[in-house]
This record gives sequence, structure tokens and C-alpha cells, in this order.
Amino acid sequence: MRNSGIIGDAYCNPRFKNSVWYSYISRKRYACYDFLEKVLCKINSIIGAVISYVLFEFTFKCNIGYLGFFGMNLIELPDSLFANYFTAFWEFPYKQFYSSDYFSLFPWLFLFIFGYFLYNIFESKNLNAKSFSNVDIKPFSFLGRHSLIVYLFHQPILYVICTIINYI
Repeated sequence: MRNSGIIGDAYCNPRFKNSVWYSYISRKRYACYDFLEKVLCKINSIIGAVISYVLFEFTFKCNIGYLGFFGMNLIELPDSLFANYFTAFWEFPYKQFYSSDYFSLFPWLFLFIFGYFLYNIFESKNLNAKSFSNVDIKPFSFLGRHSLIVYLFHQPILYVICTIINYI
């Protein structure tokens, strides 16, 4: 059994709901997940995966005003959806809206749900994470063991590469 410490367990394990470390946000997260679990568990996993992926593709460009499939803009959303701060809160950012870390609920909710169903499909075929744990791909293993160093140094390296390309 993996010992991740009280903080890791408190945020990842519902048995720590009465723990001092268990925050209000975590309770809301589990309540949301419990609600989704109750709804999604009633849907066949293959059908749910197909529907959620189709909805992901359909809503992929909704933030820029279109609905469609694979780059085809089939439906143009009305400009009134992109009017102000209130609509930005509901996933329709206005034209002057800018953020480096904003990810809207749509289409990414559907990709999350696709992953939920894909997990269930893998579990039904006994293809869980332990099935792949014996796979050893040397470059990925190295990156996993040294992920902090890779994370810290990749950004300055990419910055230098982009600067050089900009001057060419």
C-alpha cells in the first residue's frame, strides 16, 4: 500500500472527510463527482464514450463562437453569448477577455466524461493501470524520475529556441 501522507490521503480519499486537512473545496469536489457518478453509472460505457467524444468535438470551438465537427463550423453562436463578464463566467468569454490559465467548462467537461467511460471500458476488459505497469520505455522512465528538473529547464530552453526562430 502506498503511503502518501495525511495531506495526499485527505485530498484523494473520501475516508478522510472528517480530517482537519479536508477543505470545503474538496467536499464540493466530491459532491460534484458523486452526482456525476450517480448519473453516468446508468449509461452503457461504450455508448457514453461515443456520445461524450462526439459532444467534445461538437463543442470544441464554442469559445470562439461555433459548433461543429472536425474544423467544420456548422452553427454560429449568437454574439449576445459573448457580451460581458457574466457570460464569460458561463464559458462564453467576451472579445476583450484574456487569461493565460482559463479553460472553459465546455468542451473539456465532455473530454473528462469520455475519460470516465474509457476507464470503465478498460476495467471491464481487465486493462487497468497495473496491466501496463511492467512496460518500461527508457526515455519516459527517465523523464518521470527527473520530472521537476525537466519542468524547470524546459521553459528557458523553449524560450531561447523561440527567440532564435524569431530572429531567423
